[in-house]
Amino acid sequence: MDLHKRGLISQEVQLQENLPAKKVYTLTTQGRAELRSQMLAAPELPETHNNFLIQLAWAADLSPEELDALLASYEEEIAIQLRMLSMRQVQTGLQPVADLTPKQRQSAPSRTGREQYLWQKIAENLLAQYQHELDWVRQVRAELNTSTSWTGCAWQAVSEHQK
Repeated sequence: MDLHKRGLISQEVQLQENLPAKKVYTLTTQGRAELRSQMLAAPELPETHNNFLIQLAWAADLSPEELDALLASYEEEIAIQLRMLSMRQVQTGLQPVADLTPKQRQSAPSRTGREQYLWQKIAENLLAQYQHELDWVRQVRAELNTSTSWTGCAWQAVSEHQK
C-alpha cells in the first residue's frame, strides 16, 4: 500500500473471535500533516465534463425511438446509482444517528458531531446531484415525447434543411 510505504499510515492486525483478522489503519504524525496540508489547499471547482452530455449533443440524427432509448438507458443508470448511494448512506452511517437501528449504531464509525455533520452534508450533496440529473433526464424525455415542445426549435429547422 502506497500510503503505508510512504509512512502516512500504520497498520495493525487485530485478531477476532470466530471472525477473520481485521486490519486497522491509523494515520501517523506525518500522515496527519499531509492530510492537513491537503485540507488547506485551494478547493477544486466541480467537474463540468459530462460524457453523456457530449454524446447527447451529437444525438440529433438519431430517430425519436433511438434517442428515447438512449435517454431511457441513461435514466435507468442514474436511478440505479441514486438507489445505491441511498443504500450506501444507510450502510455507512451517513444518515442521522437518531435514524439508525441499534445494530447500525454499533457498526457506524464514531465521529464527532461536526465530523458527522460534514459527512452528512457530503452525502446529501451527492444524492442531490443524482436526483437533479434524474429529474432532468425525465424532463428531457417527456418534452421530446410531446410534439409541441420541440417542433419549431432552430435546430429542427436546420435538421430539416439538411434533408
